[in-house]
Amino acid sequence: MGNFQKQTFIECDRPDKRRVIRENWNLKYSACFVLCPLLANQSVPASVSVVSKIKSSPTNLLTVINNYNDSGKPSNRFAVCIKPLHFDYNRALQILEFIELNRIMGVEHFTFYNHTIGPQVGCILQDYVDRGLVTLLPWQLNMLSQKEIRTEGLFAALNDCLYRSMNLYSHVLLIDLDEYIIPRNNETLPQLIE
Repeated sequence: MGNFQKQTFIECDRPDKRRVIRENWNLKYSACFVLCPLLANQSVPASVSVVSKIKSSPTNLLTVINNYNDSGKPSNRFAVCIKPLHFDYNRALQILEFIELNRIMGVEHFTFYNHTIGPQVGCILQDYVDRGLVTLLPWQLNMLSQKEIRTEGLFAALNDCLYRSMNLYSHVLLIDLDEYIIPRNNETLPQLIE
């Protein structure tokens, strides 16, 4: 436990505000936001725990990803968030076309969530990860897709990506692998926005 024991913990009990994302086809589970606003004199914590009752012992420690940049968002930078890849997704040509066409259109970074991918797509994505163009995150939920939650919890993944990206890029696109944004009168997405 080395570093874990040396860390300083500050207990700050505060009721949360929950906002459920309601597009879940009336299934048992849905993505939601658990909002815990900071007080004016508080800094962003390194991690938080979510418990069901105040004064309960925390059994989880969730790392806070703080990408806030007080110098402002970079101008005219585009990123793409893609819902979790599933069913051993292995359409290598489709994923290559998607990434390369969007790069031509001006997209700088892609975030993928790996529920299950096949070996060819895994190899392709790893090459892009090594080049710094792709972030590939594991995505495993302990619930049945389409029976208990909609499509591998796609709204949780897309919102995770949005919050990871929003202070790093001026524009974040939430699109699927069969969706393309092609400007009519411009050559790239940054030109379209200018």
